[in-house]
Order: sequence, then C-alpha cells, then structure tokens
Amino acid sequence: MSQDVIHYQPTCDLKAMRARAQMYSQIRQFFAEREVLEVETPILSQAGVTDVHLASVQAQRHLQGKQQTHYLQTSPEFAMKRLLASGSGPIYQICKVFRDDEHGRKHNSEFTMLEWYRPNFSLKDLMFEVTDLLNVTLKQRFGEVRPTILSYKHAFMDRLDLNPLQASLKELKDCCNRVGLNLDLGDDRLGYIDLLFSHFVEPSLGFDTPVFLTDFPPELASLANYALDVRFAVLVHDLGKALTPVDELPRHIMHEERGVKPVTEVCERLKVPTQMKQLAITVCKEHLKCHQALTLKPGTLWRLLQRLDVLRRPERVEAFVQACECDSRGRLGLEDREYPQSAYILKVMDVVRNIKAQDLPADIKGPDIGEMLIERRIHAIGELKAQYS
Repeated sequence: MSQDVIHYQPTCDLKAMRARAQMYSQIRQFFAEREVLEVETPILSQAGVTDVHLASVQAQRHLQGKQQTHYLQTSPEFAMKRLLASGSGPIYQICKVFRDDEHGRKHNSEFTMLEWYRPNFSLKDLMFEVTDLLNVTLKQRFGEVRPTILSYKHAFMDRLDLNPLQASLKELKDCCNRVGLNLDLGDDRLGYIDLLFSHFVEPSLGFDTPVFLTDFPPELASLANYALDVRFAVLVHDLGKALTPVDELPRHIMHEERGVKPVTEVCERLKVPTQMKQLAITVCKEHLKCHQALTLKPGTLWRLLQRLDVLRRPERVEAFVQACECDSRGRLGLEDREYPQSAYILKVMDVVRNIKAQDLPADIKGPDIGEMLIERRIHAIGELKAQYS
C-alpha cells in the first residue's frame, strides 16, 4: 500500500544559504566602512505604488473591527525618501519586496532588494560605488568586475539601428514589424519603445560584463528620475504668474519675463548652485518658446539654442527640454500627453552640432566662417522642420 510522500525539505540548499549569508555580511561591512546607515522601514502601507507598471500585493487586515485593504511594498523607495527628507543622510536597506502578477524566469512575486541612497553623489559617483560593491561580493567567483557604460540611445542603435529619442511613431511601428513584433499598440509611442527594448535590446546586454545603461528618455521616468536642477527649474519656473495684475487674470501675459526676478531672488536666498540657478532662470524665460518649437521659424529656434549654449553644453539643452516637458504634463489629466517638441528639439540639436567649420569650402575665411555656419545651421533646421509639418 503506497502513500504519497510529503517532502518537507526547502528548495534552497545549505550551501546557497551560507553563500547568501556571506554576501549579506559583505554588503553590510561595505556600507559600514563608508558610513552609510542601515535602516528598516515598514513593508505594509495604506497606499499602493504610483508606478503604473507595477501591481501591489493587497493584504486584508482589521483595525478596530473594520476590515481595511493595505499593500505590501513593491520597493522601500517612498519610506526611505521620507527618511532622507528628514535629514537621515546616506542610507541603505536589505528587505523583502512584493510584486503582484509577476512570476517567471526573471521575476518572483516575492524577492529581496538592496536599495540605497547617497545624497550629493553624482551619477558617476554612484556608478563607481556600484562597481566597488560588485567587486566586493562577486570578485572571488567571477574575477574583477569592469562594467561598461552605454547610453540608452546607443544600445538601441547598436541592436536595431534606430534612435528611439528621435524615431517617429511610424518608424517605431515599422521596426517592430521588421523584427516580428506584430502587435498593434495604437499611438502608444512609448509602448513601442518599451516593447523593442524589452524584447531585443535588453536581452543583448550584460553577457560579458555588467552594463550601466544611461540617458533614458525623459518620458520613461516613473517618479523623479530627472536631475535635481531640472526638478528645481520645474518647481519655480512659473513664479511670475503670482505677479500677474488682477485686471489681466485669468491670463498671465508676459509671466515668463515677470518671473525672472522672483526666481533669481529664490535662488540667491537658498544659495542654490550656479548651474541650477542658470537653468531655473532659463526655463522661466524660455519655456513658452519650447512649447512653440514646432511652429518657430528656423532662425528663431537657432537663436534659442544659441542662448542655451547648444554647441558647448548640449546637456543644458537636454535639461531645458526635460523641464519644459514636465511643465507641459504637469496638470491633472495631462500626465500622458504627447510632447513631440522634445524629440524635435533634440534632433535639431544633433543636426546643428554636426555642421562644423571644417566642412565649409576652403576659401571661406575669417568672419565669413561664422556667418556661413549660421546660415547652414538655420537652413538645416528649416529642412528638418519641413519633415515635421
């Protein structure tokens, strides 16, 4: 007479548990040596996550006899940022997190997450620290870890010969059809980008060495993935509306010029860094021109880019566009609004930066060089604009 055997043994063997314990010990020692404080925050919350791509696991509980729905954390981000805002300084946490409706080769509904925050760290500082941590925890098994740095744009171009920052909706659809992703996502441009990334770009990364993927499209930011100077500019750029004369309301005529003084005073009072102050003032003065970019004359757009120092500081143009896009989507119900001005201005930036003095006829000398460069750049903007008409 046979009986079903009930197996009580865990699926994780003792060797793996010891390796995990050793790794946790190494992580804690790593952060302790760098004076990063280990914290512990609640995993049960009254509210779910705001990220539309994540689903929270619900938990039913009773408070004073009344049933309430609470949610298990998808990450400790919100709770840890409350600590940061209260002056905690650098912090880290190793904790359990939960994602509903996720189970497969890459995901489980429950898993362990290491999350840490480093106030005043630049992106490069953080990449260096991640590399150091990988070498502490993985070097014995895999040898020295030397990650590579690759931009989101170039990862796409290397794999699919497509620039996702500038590609039109039609180009994205055509690319999906070419590689066999025959799904109809309507006019969801970001959906097509994410589909291509998850099925063709991401699987090609990280085989030989870890990869830092940088410069994600602003549209894909789920919470506050913009630089601090961009977020500050968005916060203060409309201060001029507070100075609108009563007889002009509800319109805010010339609020952008009127706002320069209060924005400057706020920056000086808070002693914000020069770069942050410059961007805040620029966004205040110029954000309406960014919104109108598709209708601006080529010469007008070129002069705007000149004021943004496009030839020497392209990153400033990118930050400016990000702030203006946030402004465009910053009202209830407009969060998913299309903002084609972003891709257009960035494409214009690439075009004008690729027109160089060495490409001019050899007989052009002196001041004529500058004049011809301007003429060619404005002409190139006009040709590009015609494609968007």
